Amino acid sequence: MENVKHLKFLYLKYEVKEITKLISKYQNINNFVFGYYAAEPYKGIQLLASVRLGDDCNDQSYAPETSILTPHGDQFLAPDRAVTLNNNFISIAAMKGLIESGKADYLLFTPNVNMTGHLYYAVSAIKSGLPGTGDDTLNTNPSPPATMAT
Repeated sequence: MENVKHLKFLYLKYEVKEITKLISKYQNINNFVFGYYAAEPYKGIQLLASVRLGDDCNDQSYAPETSILTPHGDQFLAPDRAVTLNNNFISIAAMKGLIESGKADYLLFTPNVNMTGHLYYAVSAIKSGLPGTGDDTLNTNPSPPATMAT
């Protein structure tokens, strides 16, 4: 078993300018949705960002644009147990709360596994070139078992 390969969930970066562009273009976003993306799975799993549109979280229409979050350095999480991979959500209100202060250049997505084995991300607002930033943090909401509010 020494040659067993583990999936690597990369630390990822999502540029605030991409997020604000989407928010400006689509006034009726209810959630940012993050699905898994694996161009080369054993080099690392990334996230594909989409925006869900509509008045509430039951609406199932999406904007046509998607973004692949880019690796942040060479850090990753390689779980040593079974994990459940579901889409992860951030509400539009929570996303705006992270980026509207103008203090962040990008969001850092740090992979984690909760007690029930669901993979989620801790998301921190980061200002480029400044050590110690990232005080504003939230967790993505894996679905199911997400508890989403409008």
